[in-house]
Amino acid sequence: MWRAGTDQAIIWSDASPGMQPLRLMRGSSTALQEVMTLAMVDGAANRYSWAIPTDLPADSTYAIALGTSPDIGYSGRFTLTSAAAPPPPGPPTPSPSAM
Repeated sequence: MWRAGTDQAIIWSDASPGMQPLRLMRGSSTALQEVMTLAMVDGAANRYSWAIPTDLPADSTYAIALGTSPDIGYSGRFTLTSAAAPPPPGPPTPSPSAM
């Protein structure tokens, strides 16, 4: 499970060298739809650090795709949770009493 607003490492192996799109997908496993292109990456790099946008909706049907048709590799589906709400403000700080 990943949370919006955090940084996550996306790691792959056995990809062809050269620039390829790394994409966020969403939907059923038989009908994934592209949400956004994360980056163009060198397949030989085997790693990408993704700063997950805070405005992505929570869902349990996300996946990552690397490559172009017909050579696309997919991650398993994963859950993305909403960015954590900011903590509520603490109690007011007492002011010094006047003398």
